[in-house]
Formats: sequence, structure tokens, C-alpha cells
Amino acid sequence: PLINVRPGGRYAGHRLKMLTGALQTKLDSGMPEEEFKDLREIKPTDGCDSGKNQANTDKNRYRNVLPYEATRVRLSGSSGEDYINANHIRVLVDDDTYHYIATQGPLPNTTKDFWQMIWEQGVEVVAMVTLDKEGGKVKCHRYWPDNTNQPLKLGGRFEVSLLKQTNYDSFVQRDIAVKHLQSGKSIEIAHLNFVKWPDHGVPRSPVEMVQFVAYMRSLATSQAPVVVHCSAGIGRTGALIAVDVALGLMERDKPFDINQTIRDLREQRQGMIQTKDQYIFCYKACLEVLKSLAQR
Repeated sequence: PLINVRPGGRYAGHRLKMLTGALQTKLDSGMPEEEFKDLREIKPTDGCDSGKNQANTDKNRYRNVLPYEATRVRLSGSSGEDYINANHIRVLVDDDTYHYIATQGPLPNTTKDFWQMIWEQGVEVVAMVTLDKEGGKVKCHRYWPDNTNQPLKLGGRFEVSLLKQTNYDSFVQRDIAVKHLQSGKSIEIAHLNFVKWPDHGVPRSPVEMVQFVAYMRSLATSQAPVVVHCSAGIGRTGALIAVDVALGLMERDKPFDINQTIRDLREQRQGMIQTKDQYIFCYKACLEVLKSLAQR
């Protein structure tokens, strides 16, 4: 199975069979498409004032994807320089709170800000759900060092070094050290780059994505936020978070609700899950997990 669940719980035996059948019926009926349409009713929670501020416009990858003021990540420094296009996302998973930072793919001029955020928020895991280039277009600046002997120096504040790179079938893991030059202190992060999400659409099979999410969660052992980004930081990013939350609920023997989870995400960063296909993919990923449990 793709995850571990409680023996004799709601994800085992007869109850599992019923649940799998109900989810398959829901998918076949086209109900998720209707749910996705209804997401349009969700009103913006605030005006994204900092994102619209002229001083920050060149820090946004897309003009129409801006962070809500209430949940935006603030960098330390003077008030005019605390901006990054990123939001704190908190989701209740039974007794735990899953804490993420959903952000855009860094630009050349925001790479230093990105690493400052990693440092200040005590991040240990970054999940990147895009390639740096797709279909000839730059989706994300290469903000990490490619070479173990060539660290990235960022404006005299941080030095970012690649310690090790491991290539798996569907993702690349980079173990990276971030050194704060003023204090001499270092932190290590796991940078997980999922490479099997096609340029348009969604992965053909959700299995690799589910395995990636489960691996990401196995590394995220502390209370530190997990940074998740794609290009805009709303589409694939939203799908990954929604799937992670659903898996967490299943492992705790609690019911999952894709629609409600995505509504919760949209209240914290606008436009989370961009397309109908991404929305349906979250359901398909959960169905795949239920089927894998039935084969035990």
C-alpha cells in the first residue's frame, strides 16, 4: 500500500470497499467538476495590498497571482522590504496542524529573499513541483547550486551549498546547506524536485505523486513549515498540499474531504488549484491510495 493505516479502521475491510466504491462513483458522475466550478464563489479574503505596492511589483512572477495580506510571509528587515510572494498555509489534520509556505518559483531578483525566508522560518524541506524550464519557457529561476564545489553567494548574507544530489525515477533530492554569513551558523534542508508533472495537464498516474508526497511528509518531522512551490505557487502547489492533507487524515483514520480542504487553502492563498484537471487529480490520487490499501 502507498500509506499505512489503522488495522480494522475506516480504511480497512468492508468500510474500505464501500468508500472506494463511493469515491469511484463520485468521479464517474462528474461531481468533482461541479465542485470545482463552485469554488469561483469564494470571495478574496483581502486586497493583497503589499503585492500591489509598486515597490514590489517586480517581485511577482505573475501580475495576477498575489499573496493575501493576512497570511503573507514577512521577511525581517525594514517594513518596506519585508515582501515575498508567499503565504503561510495551516490545515488541521486531526490533532496536528500541517504548516506549509506556498510560494511562487523564485525570480533572479527574489532568490536572496527566498533563501532568507528559508533561514528565518527554520525550513527543513522544500518541495518543488515544476521544472525550471517547460515547453521552452522559464517557470522558475535555478535558485540552487548545481555543483557541490560551487556554492551560491547571496549578497554577503547567505551562502548556499549543494552537499549531495540523488536522482530517483520521479524526483531529484538535493541536500543543501544554507550558511548565514554574519553568524556563521548553518542549516541543512532537503530540496525535493518532482520531475514527472507534465507541462500541461496532470501526471498520467497519481502513484508517483503520492509516493513523492509520502516521502516529503516522512522528512518533515518537526513543526517547521514545508515550503511548496511550482511556478505561480497555486496550481500544482495546491494539488500537492491537498493530497498531503488527505493522506495525513487517512493515516489517522479520519475522513478526508478534498473540497473542504481546497476551500481552506483558498482562504489562505488565492486561486489554490487552478484547473479542473488538477482538482480531479486530487480525487484520483485518493482513489489510487484506497485501491492500494485494498490490495494488501
